[in-house]
Amino acid sequence: MRTRTSAALVLGVGLTLIAEIGSGAAATLKGIVRDDATGEGLGFVGVKAVAGSVTLETETKSNGEYSLTGLPAGPFTLEFRKPGYEYFPTRRLGKISSTALTVEEVLLLQQNADDRYFQRAARRDAERLQAQANIGDAEARREAYGRAWARLEDMNIEPAGRAAYAQALTAQVPGVVDLKLPKLLDYAAVNPDALRRVHAQTAQALTTEKPLPDKKALKQQGLSDVVIADVAVSTLKRNPPSDAKQKDFVAKFQKSYGDATANTLTKALSEKKATFHGDDKTSKVKKEGDPSGGKGATHRDFQKEMHRERTK
Repeated sequence: MRTRTSAALVLGVGLTLIAEIGSGAAATLKGIVRDDATGEGLGFVGVKAVAGSVTLETETKSNGEYSLTGLPAGPFTLEFRKPGYEYFPTRRLGKISSTALTVEEVLLLQQNADDRYFQRAARRDAERLQAQANIGDAEARREAYGRAWARLEDMNIEPAGRAAYAQALTAQVPGVVDLKLPKLLDYAAVNPDALRRVHAQTAQALTTEKPLPDKKALKQQGLSDVVIADVAVSTLKRNPPSDAKQKDFVAKFQKSYGDATANTLTKALSEKKATFHGDDKTSKVKKEGDPSGGKGATHRDFQKEMHRERTK
């Protein structure tokens, strides 16, 4: 008689997966994809699993549920696609054996949502992290909130969304200011609408002869050098230029903002080992020696914390 074992894994706050594995048979992968900021199931998300010569594709139902049948034992990749949403990274690696399924968590956030969406995401993060008993000391709190904050940059959430999130998080958790998270206070000091205008002007400067926004005006709006550089990095990632155009843009950036701000941009590009060319519409950001890309480990750690909280 054939036996069958079920292995379930709740994947952070974005995804739940279940594998039903028959002895000597293929696996059935079931799950639900959610919007992390709202907690709602996401419909019409493209789901694709590739295991060797086997490729399975489906779409989530309106409630976010999906099912894939026919995965053989062994390694596979899993992709999730929905226009307007960001994942980090786009592809996930997993492995099916006769007894278990291992897949890393996926987080889904809207890319160009309004301020209320990112404010809601910040409040949900604050509630989750405040509920954890293991982050009482300052260093643990700094690491936990730092991972939550860093994932927005990992996924190239637009700078305006990062500002809305930063303002909501500092309002929800006043003590987070004392943790001195990189860039958090820089973003909390900027109006999201102002950042949207700056982002649009910077994108025009990349593709046309139009000038970059005036530095004095940016400073008056509260933009620090690191935020100005982040807007440029985000622009480059969203509108991948040729190497020559990227070089011209950096030179234009230096002429407009001076050596100090330009050095901030150059350092950001160098640290990320950024390449803005890929085989799909999602920009690739890879870091040497880190197969997850950039801050992938940071992002996964945040997801694992959210998984532990949900399964208590």
